[in-house]
Amino acid sequence: MGYSGWAEIGPGDGWVVALDGPGVAAARALVEQLGGAVTFYKIGLELVMAGGLDLARELVGGGRKVFLDMKLLDIENTVERATRMAA
Repeated sequence: MGYSGWAEIGPGDGWVVALDGPGVAAARALVEQLGGAVTFYKIGLELVMAGGLDLARELVGGGRKVFLDMKLLDIENTVERATRMAA
């Protein structure tokens, strides 16, 4: 099995919500607003670089599934903003 946060999309998972914004606070607010209606989240590169790995750990610790979308071959604006966050 490997990594405890490994997530596979199953038939009961419903929606996967993308947390692709530039800020962790806004992402947390969205997760809170959605409550138990969503169990699977995608965290994009920009949010990862803005501190989203801690958010991913929190989500997994709370029983949710997380897909970290950290590819660098993406939309130019996304890569530019993520690079700024990393810097």
